[in-house]
Amino acid sequence: MPSNHGDLTGIYVENRFVYGLRNGKIPPGMKLPGPVPDDDNFKGTYGPEDTESGRAKILDLAAPRRVNERVMPTLADRAVKWIGRQDKQRPFFLYFTPVAVHNPVTPDKDIAGTSAAGLYGDWIFELDRSVGRILDALEKQGVAGSTLVIFTSDNGGVKEPQRTDSFQTKALNAGLQVNGPWRGGKHHVWEGGFRVPFIVRWPGKVPAGTVCPEMISLADLLSTTAALVGEKLPPADKAAEDSYNILPAILGEPTPAPLRRDMIVHSADGVFAIRQGPWKWIEGVPVDEIKPGQRKARAEEYKPQLYNLVSDPAETNDVSAANPELVKEFRALLERYRNGGYSRELPPIMEKAKPVVAVLPAPTGRITLNAEFQTMPVAPWAVTRGQWSAKDGGVWGLQKPGDEQGACLHGPLTITNGTIQYEINFKGANRHSLRVETGDRQHSFRIEIARAYVGLTKNPSRGEGVDQTEPLARKPLKLESGQWYPVRITCQGSNATVQVNDVKITGAHPVIGEPKTGMNVLVFGETAGFRNLKVAE
Repeated sequence: MPSNHGDLTGIYVENRFVYGLRNGKIPPGMKLPGPVPDDDNFKGTYGPEDTESGRAKILDLAAPRRVNERVMPTLADRAVKWIGRQDKQRPFFLYFTPVAVHNPVTPDKDIAGTSAAGLYGDWIFELDRSVGRILDALEKQGVAGSTLVIFTSDNGGVKEPQRTDSFQTKALNAGLQVNGPWRGGKHHVWEGGFRVPFIVRWPGKVPAGTVCPEMISLADLLSTTAALVGEKLPPADKAAEDSYNILPAILGEPTPAPLRRDMIVHSADGVFAIRQGPWKWIEGVPVDEIKPGQRKARAEEYKPQLYNLVSDPAETNDVSAANPELVKEFRALLERYRNGGYSRELPPIMEKAKPVVAVLPAPTGRITLNAEFQTMPVAPWAVTRGQWSAKDGGVWGLQKPGDEQGACLHGPLTITNGTIQYEINFKGANRHSLRVETGDRQHSFRIEIARAYVGLTKNPSRGEGVDQTEPLARKPLKLESGQWYPVRITCQGSNATVQVNDVKITGAHPVIGEPKTGMNVLVFGETAGFRNLKVAE
């Protein structure tokens, strides 16, 4: 498969080429025969309804298209036939990646309706059947007794009970414990997102019917495979950065200490956590680009917390307040691994370089607004959302928990062409947006600043839908938390140039050329500070 089940292509790949492709520059000898017309595994068209989202635009390819219900049997067929062609006297390696139990949920017609857990249960049956066929093929080939088989998954199951119509939720409501006792599931920072099956069969090597309590990661398979075949790994800062040799655990050999001192994991939102012994510390800081609705749904993950997984496997009791020294230790350890770039070994402590902060000249022209923000501004300034306070040389905004809209400080603005300049300091905030209003507030544009990017966007005009935004410019950015950085927005006609520290972007739109009559200083997430605001006409 070129991607996940239900991808944008609907095709198979064989020997690095699209199976059955009828045009294109395919090398001689690599043209693959297309399926016969009555082959149930293929069809002529593949539409949005076949994709995971049900809305995706399909790539235009002149090749036979998959039938979703037949993907698992087709992949298993190829694997079984390949095993049957192997020389019994030579080692071989098969990396078999089933599409089950990924969405879309499409069990074959002879299995659909056979599980008490609905179609998702049927989909698991489909996975079971394909694995069984591969194990049977090893037996038939006469190599089962000398073959190491590992069955595992790349993430925990989908567990989103609020999605009442999903096949996974219906299975959950029918009694199927999708992720056992663990909290959350795929994409989350909770254990349900990381705990997966890891089942090993190796006759004569691995004691049958045993269970090993060692904490391991799928990243460990690289070091483990190297140990199996006698290959030496490169240094930890070059390759296999986070991979440990878990062969002793597979073989059931006693070890004087845990094979892994600790393990780093993170959610799909980039929230990092570190496991060590019974402890799990969650850093609680997502990546910078989180949609407001997603922030609300994942609010419980976006804060530091500590759990004892032995006494509290469901992660219900945050014990960080009672263990401040542990929290301090884990925070420092995670940062040490980050700075070093690997965790297979303990990197040396590296002194963090001081961030480079650009010095921007004062804006030229007639100063129409000068607000140092040493104290909270008074009218016509107004706090319209969130919590705002003056401290540490600036004013600081904090989005209220559960509020999808950012903290907002509204202020005056009276320029057409000119410069808006201020300083910003991120302390946990997801992003900042400066929304500039024009004329009678029918139109506006915004400057978006996060620690990872800066963007310029024309907002929907009054009466337009929220999807009527027009991105005008965007660039990557790298800002440190806790540091003041300069921001400068220069408007000339319909053009705007935005500089954040040493990064510049330029965009154009007629709205930018209109008289500017107000601005909203917005903070999304935790805290961001502002100071030394100047506006020059």
